[in-house]
Amino acid sequence: MGENVTIAFGTKSHNANAKFLLPVIRGWRKAIDSYVKEWSGTDAPYHNNERANVGSLAGGAWLNGWSVLEEYPNPKKKNKKAKRASGRVDLYVRKRKRQAIFEAKHSRINATKITSVELNQKIKFHMKEALEAARRETFTNCKFGCVFFVPRFSNRDYRQKTRSILTKHIKQYKKSRDADLWAWCFPRYTRNYQDEDGGSFYPGVILALKKCPE
Repeated sequence: MGENVTIAFGTKSHNANAKFLLPVIRGWRKAIDSYVKEWSGTDAPYHNNERANVGSLAGGAWLNGWSVLEEYPNPKKKNKKAKRASGRVDLYVRKRKRQAIFEAKHSRINATKITSVELNQKIKFHMKEALEAARRETFTNCKFGCVFFVPRFSNRDYRQKTRSILTKHIKQYKKSRDADLWAWCFPRYTRNYQDEDGGSFYPGVILALKKCPE
């Protein structure tokens, strides 16, 4: 029972930088659960693109009483001389004077074949991309790189060993300090969710947040 709850949703903080966003993260889980229940596990928002994943995070913020803006225009730093260029913010959240900007990336992971070394390289690469985008934002110094990792499993014994396979995969992310906060959501309804080809399983999503240095 305890293992199942851990797989369904959990968080791991490596420092306090993103802890004030935990209500948003808990709402993110609610938003995903609500969607997959509506579709009885036959569709999953995280299986789409970056935009759909940002939408789930935004929905989670709304559910827990935060104000939200998505994909809105905002000047960006162009270079080291701080010249500005036009651009868009992926997500902005605010509640009681606490605020944050997110710049997001989306990565599909072949969880069956990837090694620990390769996974760590992907984590570093995509978080670096997200942080570089976040650093260019000009509205607030509270800026986060945000990466959604969507694992794909094609193990022959996946259905028989779902819990152990997912637990092992989640642990690989939790160990990485390339994120201030890790969160994961593997809803019960989508543990056996497959794409149209029916060859692989897409049971959930893992979220990484890291604050830009001020």
